[in-house]
Amino acid sequence: MIIGMAIMIKDFKNGGTDRARKNMVVMISKIVQRLKQYMNTGRRMVSQMSNKVETK
Repeated sequence: MIIGMAIMIKDFKNGGTDRARKNMVVMISKIVQRLKQYMNTGRRMVSQMSNKVETK
């Protein structure tokens, strides 16, 4: 993923073809989705842990 970003940034600096720009947008949206998933799972884990603490 990081290598892909580096290649796309290089393409972008070279004037960036339309394809490179589209790929860049797709990559960024995928990364954002991944981050959102991590945030949601993290929240879920925290809430489960706090629930366990309360039940004791």
